[in-house]
Amino acid sequence: MKDIIFLAILSGSCLLWASCATTYGTYKEYHINTRTGYYDTAKKLFPDNILVEEKSDLSKYSSTVLLTFSGDYNDKNVIELTRQFIVALNLSGDVKTKQEMEQFVIKNSLESKVNSIDNPIGLKQLSNEIGPYLVFNFRFIPVSNFNLIHSFLSITDASTNTRIFEIDNWSPDVYNVQNICESLLAPMFNETIKWVRSNRE
Repeated sequence: MKDIIFLAILSGSCLLWASCATTYGTYKEYHINTRTGYYDTAKKLFPDNILVEEKSDLSKYSSTVLLTFSGDYNDKNVIELTRQFIVALNLSGDVKTKQEMEQFVIKNSLESKVNSIDNPIGLKQLSNEIGPYLVFNFRFIPVSNFNLIHSFLSITDASTNTRIFEIDNWSPDVYNVQNICESLLAPMFNETIKWVRSNRE
C-alpha cells in the first residue's frame, strides 16, 4: 500500500522532465516507471557515489524543506526542477528556497531569534521556531579541463547540523538537454527516491 501511495505522489513530478527538455532546447518527455517508481535512465550511480546514507525517521520533518544551491548552474529552471521533485517526495507540506525562507523570517518577525540562514547556527535557531526541518543542498562544480560537472546532493537535519544523506555524480556538460535530464539529475533523484522509500518501510 505504501508503494502505491508513493508511486501516485511521484507521478505528479513526471511533467518536470518535459519542462527540463523545453528549457534547454529539445522537447523530450520523461515518465516515472510505474513498476519501479523510479525515473527511467540508462545511468545508475555506484556504491561509491553514496557518501552518506543514514537511517532516519522522516516523519518528524513535517514543517518545511529548505532548498539551497551552491556552485554554478543554480539558474531558475534548475531550481524549479529540483523544487518540484522534492515536493513529489512528500517530505513536508512546503519547500522554500533560501530567498523565500528569508522572506518567511522577516514576515513572521523572527529576525531577533534567527541571525542568519547562511550558517548552521542560524539554521538551528530557525528549527527552534518552526520545528525540525531538512535542508536539501545541490552543488554543481564545473571541471572545465574535462568538460564535466561534478554534482552533489546532500540532505541535512537543520536542528542538529547532521548530514543524513549525500550522493555525488559526474556527468558531461549540463547544457546538453539529454545530459541534464538523464545523466545529471535523474540518477541523483532516483537514489534519493530509494533512500526515502527505505526510510518509510
